[in-house]
Amino acid sequence: MGSPICPETGAPMHRDVRLMTLTYKGESLTFDMPGWYCEQSEESIHTGEDMKVSDRMLNRLKTHSEGLGREVISTSCSLARSIPAKSLFLQKPPLYPFLWPFFPP
Repeated sequence: MGSPICPETGAPMHRDVRLMTLTYKGESLTFDMPGWYCEQSEESIHTGEDMKVSDRMLNRLKTHSEGLGREVISTSCSLARSIPAKSLFLQKPPLYPFLWPFFPP
């Protein structure tokens, strides 16, 4: 894929990583977001792979904001003790996105 053209200015866009901040229920998380960025405007274009980064960060922020992290870690630790270590690596990742920070797909 060639460099996309900025829809606002018509200038060529460049591949880069820039800081992005997401806010959810009053809590914020800043992270590096890959994408195509225009030097002349604030426009950016993100591929499906790029969006996986922001999706993952939003899920982490929601998990933290809802207080699910402590419960999930506690539950996963007790489950891990009851499952033989060898079988932990054979299981599929959870279907629920809020568990991905603890069990990445």
